[in-house]
This record gives sequence, C-alpha cells and structure tokens, in this order.
Amino acid sequence: MMHLSCSCLAGRGVPCEITGQYQIPKKSCPTPNRCLPYFVILGPPKTGTSFLTHHLNRHPQIMSSFTKEPGFFDSRPPLNFSWYLEQFPTTTASDAVVTFEATSRNLLYPHIIKDHLPDARFILILRDPAERLYSHYGMSLRRTDLDPKTTLQQFTTPLHNTYVSCERKFGATRLFPEMVSCLYRYPKIYFFGCYDAIIKAWRNIFRQNLKLLILTHEEVTEDTAATLDRITDFLEVSRCNWEGSNFTAVNKNMLAYRNAENDKFMPTVRHWYRHGNRELELLLQRKFDWKTSPKERKR
Repeated sequence: MMHLSCSCLAGRGVPCEITGQYQIPKKSCPTPNRCLPYFVILGPPKTGTSFLTHHLNRHPQIMSSFTKEPGFFDSRPPLNFSWYLEQFPTTTASDAVVTFEATSRNLLYPHIIKDHLPDARFILILRDPAERLYSHYGMSLRRTDLDPKTTLQQFTTPLHNTYVSCERKFGATRLFPEMVSCLYRYPKIYFFGCYDAIIKAWRNIFRQNLKLLILTHEEVTEDTAATLDRITDFLEVSRCNWEGSNFTAVNKNMLAYRNAENDKFMPTVRHWYRHGNRELELLLQRKFDWKTSPKERKR
C-alpha cells in the first residue's frame, strides 16, 4: 500500500474511514518532492464550497490549501507561482495524498488556470442563480459591506446593469477575459450566476482536456454522502465510509435579510437569469428546478 504523508495528516479533524488499500491517484508532479494541486473546487460564494471543503478535508487522502481561498489566479499584480505552491501541504509522487483549493473567484479565470494547472480536475457547484444572488446580498449585509438599509433591488440592479453593458461590448463567452475585466469587483457578483457563459468559456479554453464534475447545491448539502462518493470516484481516490456523519451547514447566513420587500423583487431577479438558465439546460442536457416566478414553483 502506498503511504500517506504524515505532514499532510497533522492537525486533521476526525477522518472518515477507508477500508482496504488506498487507491493511488495519478498526480502531476514537476519534481519528485512537489506535486501540483490535484483539483480545484469551482463555485461562487453561497453555493456550498466551504461546506464541501470542510467535509473533503475529513478524507485521509485529501488536503485543502492552508487557506481555503489563496486567491492566486486573480491576484493583481500577479504573484509568483512558487508562492502559490507554498500555500499547500507538500505532497510527493510517492504518497497517496492529493491537495486542492476553493477560491470562489477562480470560476472566472479558466484562461489563467490552464496555464498553471493544465491537468487539474475541477468540481463546479451550481445553485439557482437568483437564490445565490439573494444569499450573497445577505452575506454582504452580514459583513457590513452594505448600508443595512440597502434593499435587494438597490443591491442587484446596478450589478445587472453593468453586466448588460459589458455583455453588449464583449459577449459573455466570445471575449471572456475582456468580459471579466469589464465587470470589476462587485458587478462580478451578478456574473457568478451566468453559468452557461462560464461553462462555455471553460470548455473553449480547456478543450478536450477539461476534467469537470458538475454538482448542484442541493446535491452537496442535501445528499452529501452520496455526492462525496461521486467526488471520490471522479478524483480516483478511495471511497470513505461516511455513515453516521453529521453534515452541518458552514458559513450559514444568520442575518434575517429575507423580507416582504426583498421577496417581492425576486421575480425580477429570476427573469434576469431566465435565458441563461435555459441555455444551461440545453448545454448540459439536464433540467434544473430553477423557476422564474413563485407561481411556476407551485406547479
């Protein structure tokens, strides 16, 4: 059996249990004593990335970066790649441990990630984009990024208007890096939910080399054990026994941001994302239960 790296296992929480021999993944290792991050969790804020990171870290073969979001690929000015590698536990070609990170903004930088991690695997978490934006609004209130009197309409309308302006100039997929640059920081919050354009860009940039597992927020948070099995199969590492695990929420919004005034504006937010959601279903040949109005959700 291939050994696990002792340094990687230091400070771990209660791990899940692997029975039998460890399945050894094929890693990309520039030197015998240093391997690249094996996979990256993609998903904007409020999709379950922290939740998934927490529970994957319980797997004896899987270790996250020291900070969940190193923020390397969108750093300005660019950081040295050697700095990036130092943000991960050291793994070698001879051990069974793989590393990963989960910077939410990575979703928007496939053109940069390909240059540094061309053989990595990616896990993308999708959540109803209108609900995700609503939750992001609540997170911004909790972090005091916003005046507490700011309504959902006041928060989202400028984001949407900036997106429309940039999309007219560059096209969400055709000139993807230019589109992302046009959006600056906060308007990207809206673009995070334009999954069809983002997935098309990833496919266009990585071509046949894209190793991408697409999950939904509901699968991650409501059917966690089965989803973790899907992930370990995708990563080609050993399955764990998750029986008896307590899958609790992480980074849950505790602030009461949902109210009648904000709820009343949600049909507009859903309408904004309607076309993109339809394109996503065609792209993935998969139906999502993301309705455009409360009336439709009752059907």
